[in-house]
Amino acid sequence: MYCDAPSDTDSGNEDTNSPPIQLINTANLWAKLKSSNVASKVEHILRCMDDVRLNLPIFLDLVLDLVSWGDPDCITNVKIRYERTALMVSEELSSILRRWHKPP
Repeated sequence: MYCDAPSDTDSGNEDTNSPPIQLINTANLWAKLKSSNVASKVEHILRCMDDVRLNLPIFLDLVLDLVSWGDPDCITNVKIRYERTALMVSEELSSILRRWHKPP
């Protein structure tokens, strides 16, 4: 099961200094992404959004508001929780926010 944070019942045998699994997963995905056609992947996602009648502004609003705070189903869904945690613990979040605040 995906979770936002370790529970009190987690095994004491794990290294508490190890990075969250989400960071490891993101690093692995970045490594694979560097050798692929990024534009085609972005276009594919945008077409999937078309299929479910979303566009980028609506999707980002959903992600930033409902997924994080506003919708009980999004808050408790294990896949969404995992991905939300991946974003919140990511090394990318601070640079994303910086670029959006002050575009290059």
